[in-house]
Amino acid sequence: MQTPRGLRCNLGILALLTAVLILRTDAQARGVLRDAAIRAALAAISGGKLPLSDDRLVELIQEYVRRVVAAQADGHPSDGIEAAASIAQEAVSQVTAAYAAAIFQSTTAPEAQRLFARFQDTVDRIVQFAKSGDFGIGGIDRPADRGNERRFDY
Repeated sequence: MQTPRGLRCNLGILALLTAVLILRTDAQARGVLRDAAIRAALAAISGGKLPLSDDRLVELIQEYVRRVVAAQADGHPSDGIEAAASIAQEAVSQVTAAYAAAIFQSTTAPEAQRLFARFQDTVDRIVQFAKSGDFGIGGIDRPADRGNERRFDY
């Protein structure tokens, strides 16, 4: 028989996993990340079968963002930027769900810490890509370009 504290801890973990699964299912239902390779990589991570590095996953997400942005930004770059932000946000959400499942499956504290560090690095790389504004379309005021224009005193 479990103690009330142990039961409460198990219920908390169950609630967190349920929330993660609901978010993941909702994201898949909306089809934000429709790329099969990305979904396969995320499924492998959540199943605990991690590749040596997440470089390929980040590249796949970047390529997907560029494809979607190019398709939606035809004539209206701002539409492309909004799409990129939405996709990057959803990618971070799905990477979070996959890594949360992998971390909960880890058997040792050092393994969980290593997975958490990888998760942080992967999310940071996705966020930096989104912030860079380098989506492969012209006519966009990229964040790096802001503030570099000439200032005129009138």
